[in-house]
Amino acid sequence: MIIFETSRLQVRSLSNTDIVDLLSVYQQKKNMRYIQSGRTDWTYTELKTKVERCNQGENGGLWGIFLIENQQLIGEVGLFDSFEDATHLEMGYILDHFHWQKGLGYELVKALMNYAFSELRIKQLSARMYAENQGSIKLAEKLGMKVYQKGRTPAGKAFMWFVIDNCLVVSD
Repeated sequence: MIIFETSRLQVRSLSNTDIVDLLSVYQQKKNMRYIQSGRTDWTYTELKTKVERCNQGENGGLWGIFLIENQQLIGEVGLFDSFEDATHLEMGYILDHFHWQKGLGYELVKALMNYAFSELRIKQLSARMYAENQGSIKLAEKLGMKVYQKGRTPAGKAFMWFVIDNCLVVSD
């Protein structure tokens, strides 16, 4: 099922075959360096279970990111019920490093925010990231997100927590 599209990307539900392709993204250290666990030893069964678990909530889910031109899977994107308030979701994504610095992150997250606000009627979105992840920090700021909190994880890594209230992100 297609969730949304941009000019270059299609975001849709993941099939079992797609999970095999996504596994190769998860197994690359460069792709996982800004992800909380940072693991690269994922198995197909673990990843399939994660996708199923993330897709059990009322709002949001975890979907594949595909290039429209060739239907290549290049990552994942999701909206997560991380908060007790059902009108507040957390967003996150993993984009294969071969596709970094091409404007795809901006295109993807802008469309994800519009989807969450217009289709799901979410009131607030959050994004948490490591402070060293300058690309995602710049992206959050460019899309109008504001720093809600700065801190350190239990492991001592600096993080930033961004939020944005309901708005449609239409400008470039």
